[in-house]
Amino acid sequence: MAFAYTISLPETRAHLPKYVQLAQAVADITAGRLRAGQKLPGSRTLAQSVGVHRNTVNAALAELAAQGWVETRPARGVFVRPLQLSESSRPWSARVALRAAIPARPRYPLPPAPPSLRVQLDDKALFLTGGTADPRLFPRTMLAQAYRRAILRHGARGLDYGSSFGAEPLRIALAGMLSTTRGLAAEAHNVLVTRGSQQAIWLAAHSLLAPGDRVGVEALGYPPAWLALRSTGATLVPLAVDRDGVRIDAIEKALQQGPLRALYLTPHHQYPTMVPLSPARRLALLSLAHEQRIAIMEDDYQASPAATRPSARALRRRAFAASRPASCATRRCGVRAAPARSGIRHCRSPCRCRKRPRLRTGRWGRRA
Repeated sequence: MAFAYTISLPETRAHLPKYVQLAQAVADITAGRLRAGQKLPGSRTLAQSVGVHRNTVNAALAELAAQGWVETRPARGVFVRPLQLSESSRPWSARVALRAAIPARPRYPLPPAPPSLRVQLDDKALFLTGGTADPRLFPRTMLAQAYRRAILRHGARGLDYGSSFGAEPLRIALAGMLSTTRGLAAEAHNVLVTRGSQQAIWLAAHSLLAPGDRVGVEALGYPPAWLALRSTGATLVPLAVDRDGVRIDAIEKALQQGPLRALYLTPHHQYPTMVPLSPARRLALLSLAHEQRIAIMEDDYQASPAATRPSARALRRRAFAASRPASCATRRCGVRAAPARSGIRHCRSPCRCRKRPRLRTGRWGRRA
């Protein structure tokens, strides 16, 4: 296959004959851009691109063939020959890079690449890798149909760049899910859609952290998230975890050694032990973070829009603050009583009305 590329004749070679200039220019390109066996453009095409006579191009190709750069195949064209990596194959310039491909390694040191999470699967393998979905279970047909409907409905406008925050209908749906399942009063403008959790953690880390900051992380945790946190220049402080989640005394001990800028936690299902953070520790964690001005990066990696089971609330102080006392359901005795979390509000001692109405809508006086 012949590739279209631009050939220029530099002024530094203007003292040389045209065919020699052209031969050197083609040799420079052949030395680094084309692989052995690739076809060069025809003589007419080269003559038009450079603005010379076709005979000049033929003379240049003959010179290249004599130097061993190309070979002519009858009735087929001119093709690149394999490069000879030796000094004798540099007829014009020692600066020509004689490489058949891009070097495998650069000439300057680089940090080691992170381990790949890609796993080769077959139809009979069990996919037990944590944090990665089994692609064989993905509804590919439904996704293809959804893409087709979206393209037909929106046309070229749907293929253009959208909002950098993400599609607005998606952000509206996600805000509703967060409000329903996590107790967050989120609106669409509070939601940012990313390419994945790793990008979200990286953005949050670079927004909150600076080089030298100390970040508390669970001693057993998610290593890719730690890489994103370390990319800011922050220092990670491991925190012990037990059957009730991260230990508050471990956070207090870390604070004695220096301030913590943030905490990266998985409170709903600690990764990888899957234990939830107990309610008592949630309250203690929120109180300590408020007192010490510590930002909490909460990784809710198991949140799903299709989840049907009840979900724990997100970490926030108001979610666990005591509710405002409510008056007696019958409004007869004037005694105020705290509402129960079960949804049933009733009078307590010293109230003597003994009325225990069950609520449906949260208003007093409406019985089930």
